[in-house]
Amino acid sequence: MVYLTKNFSGLEVVLCELTYYHQWHNISAALKNKQVLNGRTTTVPDWYYNLCELSEEMFQPLGSELNLHAPTGRLQLSAKKRLLLNSGSAKHLGFSRERFEPGSTYIADEQHRLAFYGEICVHLIEVSSLDNLHNGLPSTVLRSVPVENERCGSGRTETFPVLQYKRLVQGANPQITITVRDVNVGKLSFDYLIGALHIRND
Repeated sequence: MVYLTKNFSGLEVVLCELTYYHQWHNISAALKNKQVLNGRTTTVPDWYYNLCELSEEMFQPLGSELNLHAPTGRLQLSAKKRLLLNSGSAKHLGFSRERFEPGSTYIADEQHRLAFYGEICVHLIEVSSLDNLHNGLPSTVLRSVPVENERCGSGRTETFPVLQYKRLVQGANPQITITVRDVNVGKLSFDYLIGALHIRND
């Protein structure tokens, strides 16, 4: 929360830069997708894995390999021993099956869900939702930011060369409150979050 020295009458605001260190995971106990069995159970730590990291941590120790099937863009699993995924793991990787026989290669039935968030939305409660539409609806979204493949604990800074000013509500208290949410308006957790705003008279 930031306090201003005047009210919002006639003011517009824009997000110029955003830096964050996120805390979200695409493999976790809460998502029930962190175990694979082939006579023994391999459990990986909660984390935000890319495809190479997930193959290295979860499948290669079991003599198997997970990679991208280029013609379809879906995941491909090569099993050297019989593998059993729980339903959460199989669904997350795009497979309708849970059992994988040795010596075979399987292509997923659907796209994987490793890219957990495609974008995040920076909300400013004091943005005038009457003057601001997001996906065709009145909104307090200040800026949507596409999510890249940044790992947990590694930061990211995004600067915005094209500035999109938003009108602030009239007559509100002189404070601005920023929240960051996913596209379904669920609040996200961060280790560190800072934004640079520019405020001007319209």
